Amino acid sequence: MDNLILRILESPYGDITKGSVLSQEELDTNFIRLKGALIYTAETLDGVVTLKTYDGNDITFQGGGGSGSSVTYTNSTPTTTTLGGIASGSTFSAQTMTEMWNALLYPYQTPAFTSFNRTNLSSPYDLGEAIPIGSQTFSWATSNSSNVSANTITIQQLYPSTSTLLSGGANDGSEVINLTVDISSTTPTTISMYRITATNSQGSTFTSTISNSWRHRWYYGKSVNTSVTNSEITGFTNALVTSVTNNYITFGATGSPQYGYLVIPQGLGQPSDLRNSTSGCFGSNIPYSLLGTTSFANAYGVSTTYNVYRTTNAFAGSLNTWLCI
Repeated sequence: MDNLILRILESPYGDITKGSVLSQEELDTNFIRLKGALIYTAETLDGVVTLKTYDGNDITFQGGGGSGSSVTYTNSTPTTTTLGGIASGSTFSAQTMTEMWNALLYPYQTPAFTSFNRTNLSSPYDLGEAIPIGSQTFSWATSNSSNVSANTITIQQLYPSTSTLLSGGANDGSEVINLTVDISSTTPTTISMYRITATNSQGSTFTSTISNSWRHRWYYGKSVNTSVTNSEITGFTNALVTSVTNNYITFGATGSPQYGYLVIPQGLGQPSDLRNSTSGCFGSNIPYSLLGTTSFANAYGVSTTYNVYRTTNAFAGSLNTWLCI
């Protein structure tokens, strides 16, 4: 094509085309003008949007507001992952830009109880042993305490039935309460005794619990006698336990040969073998036999039946004894 032929044409904008071929200067000038009108950047300041063109002109208009309170974001598709303070599965309806950025960058700090205690408690307890009551101090601590709603601390006793000890308390970390109801157990168990509850500033509750355990007591030791009485048994080394097997004890050295005794509550697992070991059912076998059973009450009046085991041979030295399952 040697030239560009332009015919007279009335444009939709009310003007009429030139009707002849554009000169080189006219063509170049048109292209320069078109490029000059192009937008190459946009800026936003205090809610005002400025579009900048190559020819130095600025096009400005009011945006959604400098605070981001007028421009909103809506999306009903749940988010697929947690990002900042926006949890996975969130949807959005007319959220302002300020709300969106705050949720993203400043997630809500959920409060929690970092400790909850009561005076004069120990653990574990012997069967039938009651915890001390009377005037006792409950103490607690919370994280993100500024997000704990005022006067929402509640303390309850959970056993033997639920009763409220404190309601509407301040989050001041301490409360003295007079307790009147005993807590104890005649069987091995763990009891949830007290619960503290509070409400966070978003209306959700959070809790912490104090629990204690009651356990069987077992006995082990040495005696020169081929059988032992209940009073001798209670003089042996003893401990409150949930299990005695898969562990070891040490019979201490004595001045003369003595028999080793294991006195185990029938409510616990019983050994199937004894080995001279501290790290498993290895080492040399320790001959022993089941002498029989005996029953007696502890200091709190709870009677327990025990199996009484004795080593076949008396010995004077110390002996590590693994109770095999």
